[in-house]
Amino acid sequence: MCLARLAIVTTLVLLVSRVLFAASSVHIPYVSKPPRLSNFQDMRPHGVARELQRISGFTQQQPSDGKPATEPTDIYVGYDRVNLYVVWVCWDSPRMVRAHLTRREAVTPPDDDYVELTIDTFHDQRHGFLFDVNPLGMQADALWSEGSGPDYSFDTVWDSRGRLTAKGYIVWMAVPFRSLRFRGVRGELWGVTFMRYIAHNDEIDYWPYVSSRVSGTLNQEGTLNGFTDISPSHNMQFIPYVSFQNFRALDTRDPSQPRMDQINARG
Repeated sequence: MCLARLAIVTTLVLLVSRVLFAASSVHIPYVSKPPRLSNFQDMRPHGVARELQRISGFTQQQPSDGKPATEPTDIYVGYDRVNLYVVWVCWDSPRMVRAHLTRREAVTPPDDDYVELTIDTFHDQRHGFLFDVNPLGMQADALWSEGSGPDYSFDTVWDSRGRLTAKGYIVWMAVPFRSLRFRGVRGELWGVTFMRYIAHNDEIDYWPYVSSRVSGTLNQEGTLNGFTDISPSHNMQFIPYVSFQNFRALDTRDPSQPRMDQINARG
């Protein structure tokens, strides 16, 4: 009798695991030509953007862990032989969106809205590439290590653009495959998380759901599948920078703020 119950419980756990995996797994489509920000003039995809895969259904991590996001977010993903494309459609009242123009990876005001893509290209749930963009297209990037967080001394080549709209804002990202490290085998899986920070609510939303009650981030990631005919570069593309050795400033930022305001000043 006990063995029968154990078998039933094991079967249910496996079924639930498969359902959760399927719900957080996305088949990424190959696009015939690069999508542009102009393909989303009314916050809806037009033209080639209709070839992209839509992702929605974000869940709060903060302040109400596990509850639906207070503002809708739609993600559109696709790729070609050169780039990974991610378009964020962030719905909100335009008067509530907060954004500032800064230098690339300058210290970003902690009250800015922003979006964050993290991709675990080796699907090992330990390391990833992190890309942040605010509503005006200002960008930052980092290497993410589970257990130690982001390293913003990393700089690679990628493109981002942003636009405020009457219904919120749109962010466009193009990440060249030559700027990443990955296996380059047919049918490989990449881990992924999409995060949006809503400044006026001090709210962090994720797809898939990343709970603050579970230790770790990448162990809660979703997956991107469907990549074919892409190859990693043997020479990653980096942006040279100069550190301001003599810079002195009083850091009055709230250490509890999320990652975007942890960026170090660099030129």
